Amino acid sequence: PTLIAWLKEYRPDALNESGQLSVFDGWLCYHAKRKEAQRVAELWRVANLPLRGDDVGPRTLENFRAVAGAAEMVKAVTAFLADGKPPILVLVGVTGAGKSHMAEHVVRATIERGLSARYETAESFLERLRHTFNSKDEGDFSDAWDWYRRLWMLVLDDLGAQTARDPRWGQGQITRIVDERSTDGSQTLVISNLIQGEIRDAWGDRLCSRLFDVRSTAARQVFVQAEDYRMRAR
Repeated sequence: PTLIAWLKEYRPDALNESGQLSVFDGWLCYHAKRKEAQRVAELWRVANLPLRGDDVGPRTLENFRAVAGAAEMVKAVTAFLADGKPPILVLVGVTGAGKSHMAEHVVRATIERGLSARYETAESFLERLRHTFNSKDEGDFSDAWDWYRRLWMLVLDDLGAQTARDPRWGQGQITRIVDERSTDGSQTLVISNLIQGEIRDAWGDRLCSRLFDVRSTAARQVFVQAEDYRMRAR
């Protein structure tokens, strides 16, 4: 029997006076909306946004305090979100210039578009990978790696001087995730207080070359000239 015939016999309440779907349509719509709400809730759950004990609230472009020297950063982040390119955006500048505020804004704006995003510091990213790497289950590391790679947006904040164990291993993982994500259409935002030469010393030539590649359209670099707004507020 057809669906309508089956409904007429077993679920007549799902049909209107003309014998067309009515309640059943609403039921399908309800469950579709419920499923989408669950999907979006999961996006927010895995976003890993920092918990902040201040009165600023969620960091967005709307509550970013426009400071001298930050205009190019705001313009670059806006284009990064709107155009979906380049694959890599690098923000370099002193502490307190608003880079982490922009990082949270990028994650929030990406999720609001229905796409996956994750905030990590470089060190926390490496620690999570190391935990799975040392697991007895060899599949744990591969699963974790694939999960990070499939994210639409990955933010790696505070790419500073390495403090983690086995710096060579850390260099390899950061370089690899940036490399692989840059070739599959996803986006990566990298934030650091280190200038180009310092990143080369701490993280190696290969990563430095990828992040500061000015010969292709794979990466864009913004050197934030703003002062530490925390110091100015005092």
